[in-house]
Amino acid sequence: GVVCGGRVDHFKWIALGIGLRTGLGLILGILVSNFFGLNGVERMAVIIGSASPNGYTTLIYASIAKLDKHYAASLVSASLIVGIILLPILLYFLK
Repeated sequence: GVVCGGRVDHFKWIALGIGLRTGLGLILGILVSNFFGLNGVERMAVIIGSASPNGYTTLIYASIAKLDKHYAASLVSASLIVGIILLPILLYFLK
């Protein structure tokens, strides 16, 4: 299959990468904002920032370290698709 130009050779690894970054990041963002008693915009910024998709630095590091660039590109592409769906939902429920 193809995800935004990148080959999806290892779908379960891409799902794991997105799950760790987005899912675990979301949980940690909620825990940190609760621990520090954040409210309003500060709470939203911490939670959304921690649940945001994988960035292009993933692809840059993979290229520099001569790792699997196709996997990194697929991870970034799939992560952005998830982010486009998830972030507006988070904004709606956090306001």
